[in-house]
Amino acid sequence: MSAPGTPLGQVLSQRPYAALFPGAGTQRPGMAARLLAHSPAARELLDRLEAACGLPLRDICRDGSPRQLRSVELAYPAVFVTGLLAFSALVEHQGAAWRPPALVGGHSLGHFTALVCAGALTAEDALEFVRERARLMEAEATRRPGGMLSVVGADHDRVARTCARCPEELGVLTIGCRNGARHLVVSGDRAAVLWLREHADVLEAEKVTDVRTGLAAHSSLMAPVRDRLRAPAGRLAVSQPKVSVVSNLTGRPLTDADDIRAELADHVAAQVRWDLCLEGVTERGAHVVLDLGPGQAMASLARSHGLRAAAVNSMEPLPAVLAAPVRPAEELVQ
Repeated sequence: MSAPGTPLGQVLSQRPYAALFPGAGTQRPGMAARLLAHSPAARELLDRLEAACGLPLRDICRDGSPRQLRSVELAYPAVFVTGLLAFSALVEHQGAAWRPPALVGGHSLGHFTALVCAGALTAEDALEFVRERARLMEAEATRRPGGMLSVVGADHDRVARTCARCPEELGVLTIGCRNGARHLVVSGDRAAVLWLREHADVLEAEKVTDVRTGLAAHSSLMAPVRDRLRAPAGRLAVSQPKVSVVSNLTGRPLTDADDIRAELADHVAAQVRWDLCLEGVTERGAHVVLDLGPGQAMASLARSHGLRAAAVNSMEPLPAVLAAPVRPAEELVQ
């Protein structure tokens, strides 16, 4: 155990840690502005990826408007890239003290960022796949509108029973993400999600909020997208990861290229078991969790699971984050 007050950067160079990346819904204006202002490595990586894909990534990641960030085809690549920029800035800042994470993981869209940082996919290949995935998801959402609700503080079985009672004519309503014992995300047809909104008191939840996705990820509504992604997933060059990647679906490490490739397409329509991912982080003995995406969603979920966590791309400059002391998880729960 590190001594109280040990700076985060020192802990990262001496103890096992996990690097986690968030998914859709975490995008916000200026989400990579601080990274780009202070990290030459982040700027160089962004220039390379922007040239490869033709998207105005710098404008979206640094100055993206709320309207731009509501577009799945723009927001998803931007969130993916912002995680890569944060990881690149961290490696650069740590310098000779850099030590790779013991494991990496990503929530939904963040899974692809994690695969790149583990060395399983190239950044360019993953970005191309993320763009195609986003295009197909947005097209399917236009054809069959859906939505998602975050449900915090409610019993899983109660939420599942309530979803099962949704009138059949309103469409699909299912638990798309299990982020913790009492932190769930419900996904489904728009009419069904609105029905759940209107009956939220039945859930006895502490908080029910809309997830800013505009579609029904991790539900059967995305089955057509899953099927269309299998061919491009099969063409991707997947390498053996240099560090373990935690599966979104099982929480177990993905160490085989074939297992990674199989999950690339399937997980868009499958339930995310982030609760199992965090259990995997605990089992692997990670001393601290790093949230490397926009905001602090991954850090907050890790803290609620009893893990020490820090958000690299937060309101503080990276040097200040790494100089801050690592404190016990119970002091950090939000």
